[in-house]
Order: sequence, then C-alpha cells, then structure tokens
Amino acid sequence: MDIAVRFARPGDRNNWLALWFDYLSKAGLASDDKKGIATWQRIMDMNSSLICWVAEVDNHIAGFAVAVVQDCALETDSHLLY
Repeated sequence: MDIAVRFARPGDRNNWLALWFDYLSKAGLASDDKKGIATWQRIMDMNSSLICWVAEVDNHIAGFAVAVVQDCALETDSHLLY
C-alpha cells in the first residue's frame, strides 16, 4: 500500500468534491454545489488564505485537510488555523 500526502492540484477537483460532500453529509450539514465549487476555487487561488492537502492511498484520493493561513499579531510569521 502506497500512501502520500501532498498539496491539492487542479486535477483533484472531482475527487475532492465527492469527499467534501460526503464530509458535509456525515456532519449533518447541507451540501450546496455552488458553495463546494467556490470552496475548491478558493483552495486553488494562490491569493486565498485557504490551503488543502490530499491523502492518496495507492494513487486514489482517500482524504483531505483544509487549513486557513492567517497572520498573527504576536508573531512575524503566518500561522495555520485548522
């Protein structure tokens, strides 16, 4: 079994959306195609504060993590919010 974690790429869109909507369903949250696509577009936008990693198992996307990069008033570097 090969496992890899990497930044999301444009070609991951459909697999990521399927996992995103599954996550929302299990969390009891309403899924909305427009919001899902908008979230993906923000992840792919280099000027956005959202970043995403995907986990691949045998070259199949099996999971993801989304984080927000935010400047911190108490530090000189940016920090991740999970």
